[in-house]
Amino acid sequence: MIEHWERTLVVGRGPEGDEVRETVVHRRGEDALGMAMRRNPEMAGCGKVEIRTVEAFTKERSEEPRRTQAEIPRDDRQGEELEW
Repeated sequence: MIEHWERTLVVGRGPEGDEVRETVVHRRGEDALGMAMRRNPEMAGCGKVEIRTVEAFTKERSEEPRRTQAEIPRDDRQGEELEW
């Protein structure tokens, strides 16, 4: 499976002309604007918000098989510590 990661620059402009910037690296399809607003609370007060997104990198992930309950090793020493 190949993951596509993106870099998004979020620029907000407030009512007094001040500018707030935040850069977010995220997987493709995730909410970059929401992430930027959680990181920087001043972004929520901006009247105009600009978003610029470019692809940052791709990463190949191998699907790891999930273990079943039978495959998880059990510790048979339970209670031995109390039997002195």
